[in-house]
Amino acid sequence: MAAAQSPGPRIAAPRLTVALALVAVCTATLVTLFELAKQFLFPHISIWHSHELTISFTTLLAVVAAFVLGSRLMHLNEVLQALVERRNDHIARLQETQAHNAAILRSSIDCIISMDEHGRITEFNPAAEKLFGHKRDNILGKMIAETIVPASLRAAHSQGLQRYLLTGESRLLGRRYETVGLRADGVEFPLELGIVRVELPGPPTFTAFLRDLSEQKQLEQQLIRAQKMESIGRLAGGIAHDFNNLLTIVMGYTSRLHEYAGTDEKIAHEINGIRRATDRAATLTRQLLAFSRQQVLQPVVLNVNQIVEDIRGMLTRIIPERVEIVAHVDPELGSVSADKGQLEQVIVNLAVNARDAMPNGGRLTLETANVYLDDIYSRAHVTVTPGEYVMLAVSDTGTGMDSATQEHIFEPFFTTKEVGKGTGLGLSSVYGIVKQSGGHIWVYSEPGQGTIFKIYLPRVNAPAQSVTKRWPLAGKQKGTETILLVEDNRELRQLVESALTTQGYRVLSGENPREAERLASGHSGDIALLLTDVVMPEMSGLELAERLQAARKQMKVIYMSGYSDSMVMRGNGDVKFLQKPFAPAVLTAKVREVLDGLDGRAEGKSA
Repeated sequence: MAAAQSPGPRIAAPRLTVALALVAVCTATLVTLFELAKQFLFPHISIWHSHELTISFTTLLAVVAAFVLGSRLMHLNEVLQALVERRNDHIARLQETQAHNAAILRSSIDCIISMDEHGRITEFNPAAEKLFGHKRDNILGKMIAETIVPASLRAAHSQGLQRYLLTGESRLLGRRYETVGLRADGVEFPLELGIVRVELPGPPTFTAFLRDLSEQKQLEQQLIRAQKMESIGRLAGGIAHDFNNLLTIVMGYTSRLHEYAGTDEKIAHEINGIRRATDRAATLTRQLLAFSRQQVLQPVVLNVNQIVEDIRGMLTRIIPERVEIVAHVDPELGSVSADKGQLEQVIVNLAVNARDAMPNGGRLTLETANVYLDDIYSRAHVTVTPGEYVMLAVSDTGTGMDSATQEHIFEPFFTTKEVGKGTGLGLSSVYGIVKQSGGHIWVYSEPGQGTIFKIYLPRVNAPAQSVTKRWPLAGKQKGTETILLVEDNRELRQLVESALTTQGYRVLSGENPREAERLASGHSGDIALLLTDVVMPEMSGLELAERLQAARKQMKVIYMSGYSDSMVMRGNGDVKFLQKPFAPAVLTAKVREVLDGLDGRAEGKSA
C-alpha cells in the first residue's frame, strides 16, 4: 500500500520544471516585445536611456515572475506537506498493523509456521517453539522436512510441495487434516494441520496452522475404554442373570436330592460336591455382577479410615510377614456413601493383588485423603465430575505393570497370573463396585517400580454410621399366607412354588405380569406377599408391584433377580430384594422375614 502512494511527490517535480520553463519563455517573449515597442515608440532615445528602460522593465518582470513562482511554490509545498503527512500516516498504520499481527502471532495458542517455496522455515511463533521444542532463532532458514516432519512422512511432504509448484494442484491446501509431528527430542505426536498459500507478489509462500491433538486423543481413548467396559459389563451382566436362573434351579434340586439321600453318606458326599461346584459358580457370577455394576448394594454413610483400620487385622492373616503393611490416614477425612462389605472387598482384592506382585516381600501401603478434583482434572478424565472426593490409595513396591497390561487390567477374565492361579475377576469386580458406588479408579504403574491404585469416592456431608445387621430366628420358615409368584422361567417358577407350598404357603403362580394381574383380580382373599422377578416381558416387576399395591396396599413385595435393576434399587432403601442364585432355605427364610417385618437388611446408625 505504501508503493501505491509514493508517485505523489515524484509528480510534483515535473510540474515545477514546466512552470519554470513557462515563466522563462514568457519573460523572454515580453522582453523581446518590449525591445520592439521601445524602438517603435522611442526611435530617437539614447542608448543609455534605452538600457535603463530595459533594466527597469526586466526588473519588473522579474518581480512579477518571482511572485508567480513563489505562489506556485507555496502551493506545491502545501501539496508536498499533505502528501508527506498522508505517507507518514500510512507508514504509521502499516507499522501498527505489523505490530498487531506480530502480537497475534506471538500470543496465538495455535502453532503458526511459514515456509518459502523451497520448504525453508520463515516464521516460527512461540506456540510452535513450545510444542516442537525448537528455538525460533535456531530453526529459521532450516528445511521444515528435516526438523519437524517425521522421517516416515518426509518423502510425501517433498513430493506434495514439488507437485504443487509444477502443477498448482494440492490435496492439502485450504483444509484441515490429522497427521504426525516430530518434536526436538525425537518424540512423535498427533496434530491437526491446516495449510494455506499466502497471496503476495513474488515466489509462493505457505503458512501452516497446527494444533496438538495429544490430549484429545488421550480423552478419546479414555472414552473408548469406558464404552468398551460398559459394553463388556452389559454382556457380563446378561450372562450372569441367565446363569443365576440356572444356578437357582440347580441349588433347589440339589437341596431336594440332599433330603432324599437321607443317611446315605456316599450319595450325600456326591451331592455336596454338586453344592460346592454350584457355590463356586455363584461366586463367579457375583464377581461378574460386581464388574457389570449390577450387584445389590446397601450403601450407608461410612468413614473409610474406620474401614481401613478394621481390615488391617484381617490382612495380616492373608498377607505374608515379608510384606510390611503401612497405613497413612487423614484424621480429618470426610464421609462417603458406600456398601461396607463391598468396600472391604475392594481393599482385600487390591491387597491380594499387591501381595501377588511382591513374591519376595515389600511394602503394602493404604492411604486416605480428602481431595478436590478440579476442572483441569475433569477435562483430563472424561468420566469425572469436578467436586470433593475421598481418596483411597492402595500401593505396593512390587513388579509393576507395563502400559499394555494397564489397558486391560480391569477387564473380566484378564489375568497375568499362571493358569489356575486366578479367575481374572478380582480387579474387574473392584472396578464395578467403585463405579456402582459413583466413584472412579485409576491405576499408575511402571515395570519394576510398583503399582498404585487410586480410588475416588464422592464426599458426603453427613456423619458416618456404624453398621449392624439383624438376623432372623433360625428355623422359622413356615407359614400359611397367600403368596403371588411371578417368574417367566418355568423351571424356576415350579421350583419356587414347590419350596413355598412345602412350607405351608398358598401360592398363586403366574408366568408373566398380565397373568399375575388376572390372578390377583380373581382372588377374593388377601394376598400377603408378591414375589416377582424384576425383568420380564411387557412389564417390569416394579410396575407390576405398583399396579397391584394400588388395590392391595397391605401387600408386601420381594423382588427376585440375578442383578440389581437400577429402576428398582435407585433411591429406594425400602426395597426387599432376593438375589439369585438362592437355595430354597434362603428363599423361605427371606419370605418369613418380610412377612414378619424383618427384612435382614443392614441398618445404619450414627457413629
